[in-house]
Amino acid sequence: MTPPADSEATSSDVAIGVFVPLQWLDSPWEMVACEPGLATSPDRLPADVWAAAQPAPVPGTVASALRAADALPAGAIPGFDDHDYWYRCVFRRPDHDGPIRLVFHGLATLAEVWLDGTSILASENMFLSHEVDVTAQLAARPDDAHELVIRFASINQALAQRRPRARWRTALVAQRQLRHIRTSLLGRMPAMPPAWAPVGPWRPVALRLDGPARVETVRLAPSLKGSDGQVSAQVVLQIDDPKYLNGTVAMTLTVGDVSADLAPTGDEAGQTYAGHVVLPNPALWWPHTHGRPARYPATLRVAIGAATQTLTLAPVGFRRFDADRGEGSEFRLRINDTPIYCRGICWMPLDPASLCATREALRDALEALVTAGANMVRVSGVTTYESDDFYDLCDELGLLVWQDFMFACMDYPFGETAFRDTAEAEARQQLDRLGHRPSLTVLCGNSEVFQQPAMLGLPPDAWQIPWFEDDLAGICARARPDTVYVSGSPSGGTLPFHTDADVAHYFGVGAYRRPLADARLAEPAFASECLAFAVPPEPASLGSAETDPARVLRSPTYLGGIPRDNGADWDFAEVTEHYVVARYGAAAVVLKEHDPARYLDACRVTVGETMASVQRQWRRRGARCAGGLIWTGRDLVPGPGWGVFDCRGIPKAPYYFLKRTWAPQALLLLDEGLNGLWVHLVNERDRALEGTLEVHFVRANGVVTESARQPLRVAARDVAAVSVEQVIGGFRDAGQAYHFGAPAFDLVRAAFQPDEAVADDVADPALAMMHVGAHLNQIAPADLELTAVARPHGSGSWVIEIRSDSYAHAVALDLPGAQLSDNYFDLLPNWPKRLDARFPDGPRPAGGTVRALNGRSAVPITGLMAGQG
Repeated sequence: MTPPADSEATSSDVAIGVFVPLQWLDSPWEMVACEPGLATSPDRLPADVWAAAQPAPVPGTVASALRAADALPAGAIPGFDDHDYWYRCVFRRPDHDGPIRLVFHGLATLAEVWLDGTSILASENMFLSHEVDVTAQLAARPDDAHELVIRFASINQALAQRRPRARWRTALVAQRQLRHIRTSLLGRMPAMPPAWAPVGPWRPVALRLDGPARVETVRLAPSLKGSDGQVSAQVVLQIDDPKYLNGTVAMTLTVGDVSADLAPTGDEAGQTYAGHVVLPNPALWWPHTHGRPARYPATLRVAIGAATQTLTLAPVGFRRFDADRGEGSEFRLRINDTPIYCRGICWMPLDPASLCATREALRDALEALVTAGANMVRVSGVTTYESDDFYDLCDELGLLVWQDFMFACMDYPFGETAFRDTAEAEARQQLDRLGHRPSLTVLCGNSEVFQQPAMLGLPPDAWQIPWFEDDLAGICARARPDTVYVSGSPSGGTLPFHTDADVAHYFGVGAYRRPLADARLAEPAFASECLAFAVPPEPASLGSAETDPARVLRSPTYLGGIPRDNGADWDFAEVTEHYVVARYGAAAVVLKEHDPARYLDACRVTVGETMASVQRQWRRRGARCAGGLIWTGRDLVPGPGWGVFDCRGIPKAPYYFLKRTWAPQALLLLDEGLNGLWVHLVNERDRALEGTLEVHFVRANGVVTESARQPLRVAARDVAAVSVEQVIGGFRDAGQAYHFGAPAFDLVRAAFQPDEAVADDVADPALAMMHVGAHLNQIAPADLELTAVARPHGSGSWVIEIRSDSYAHAVALDLPGAQLSDNYFDLLPNWPKRLDARFPDGPRPAGGTVRALNGRSAVPITGLMAGQG
């Protein structure tokens, strides 16, 4: 891959110029909107057009420029694809004697570029980067300012031209002819607001100042050969200055503390050097749930005669990765020969306006997923390829990346040579950019390109597309043979959207309103999308209107944030309400009018419990499912979106339910029908887990009617399962499957206490509770005595202890600005709950409250003092 822009280079003779960091073109940019076709070059623009221009951040989009000017509509559709947008900046030639190239990392989408009035580039693919040699043009006027102008032409005007019809029509994309243009579907799918179609220089524009000798490409390929790690390298060196041509060239690759010289291959297209470094018995790269994501620093040293320069490359990780596909129906990923259960989210851009995010913002978002026990993120084909920082951080944090190529929901014209050529160039360029990152594990051709025509009832030849099955598969196999390639998501089976084979999108529980048992009945082999609901954000995220929740539910912002499939006569708020009724009865929805705050909490809790219930089924011992990725990770707009996080990155209720279920060492309590209740203890760590399993039958007032305990051992990276009645020592109808009269208890509580030797692996006892008493499923408020006391625990950190005099359901803390270790938990008398609250952004707010879904009102958290934290 091309050396990264932020590479760290050192040199004893900088004139060699082998590695030159890019210089961002950070001169002020301005932008102006014009009628489509008003001008086809800068000199044809009306003389006064730039008088209406406004500042525009680059990298950025039209939407981010309007937002910076406080002119971005929140609800109305701006129609960015209806206009031409012109960008301009003025810069001076750098003080540099060698070649100068303009580098464009991404132009969205129909772009033409002029330098000092001369057209230098045309691009019709948002996902391609370009380099243009501008040495001569800049040298012709060395002391003058230079004008760079980019026109982004109206996509809708271009698509108004007559084009071949698709074999089938999608209902998910408003402009169906968009299939002819390589751009993102973000902002162009009515089901996914906001309608901010990405237009503009969404990736950086930079100057590359080349020296007389330069490295064109560096490709590293780490692999495991037996117990040894091997890094094969291929480096292309270009020497332009004759005085260096006769110099002796030496290249040395260092990985960790092992170095090896690279030798010339005799390739006439530049000077190509190759070789490999072998590290004996390296530490392996693991997802954080299963081990340490070990990486080794890597550098490349180039010497030409007496001049030397060293480039710091991306760190190297060693891992084996493959998939067990059985007889075509199974899909279980293995890393380092170990089968893993993949869980996480489908990633959404942190900023849907600019499509840019700082490294710090990305780190915060990804670390929150790591804390929740997620080990995979999927970059969906309806979005964009992410930044280098995103993939670097996934490497560092131990998050697997499922990477879609940006094809989704449409019948793409691969029969057209020009379209096929740009699609293949895009795939190769993105794979070169992603390089040898160990987090990149699954490459997927598309999202729902097979599903759409199959659901329309069309024959297989309408949805079996050779380009994904053969051409793109070959490109991926050559570039990254250490990854698993999937032609589409979903794919496999008699029909690509059936869940019984390969990769599925599972919305049986969710959009299709199937009962919870369907998660086991139709258990997917691997759910690369699943469990979409409208999830209300936390009270603090609803703003000042939370003082009147009824107003929240009627507000345009809240209603505009409810997801809806285009063309459907229902929305996902109705899906959530369906499960609220199934969980708590029809009276729960009546709360919308009479007690809207409790209604919102019922929706939050129901979605969290439903998601966790399905994930528990899929993580149980003997489960067929090998992965479940929630749709989606983050809301794009305010309101009750699909996300596990709201649009500001604040966790919503399902986050905490999933965190307890996704933990690398997790206790899962499952109802196995007439087989009773079973405890499944998951241990993904690399050593056995030993301790004591406790089972308690408890009344709502905290009285324990019966209890027992037994030793339990779980082998490394295994799941143990034991019947509750085996622990108790006899039949108790723990799940009330037989209905032999009223139970003597209301809840079953299971807890696992690890032995002290491994206590550091499980900070708190693994805990699970299940309702048995039907009256506990009611949502009517009870007279609870909740107390919550906070005590300082270091700078910006507090320990909060919560107690209740009776069973408290879905206890939630409302503590704005805090990062909570847990929330939305059930609580019994005699078993107080302790959790951590951190305030990373400075002093804490003046107060906080705690509430339970079955309690009458929220109560203040005592011990908190304004200004502390």
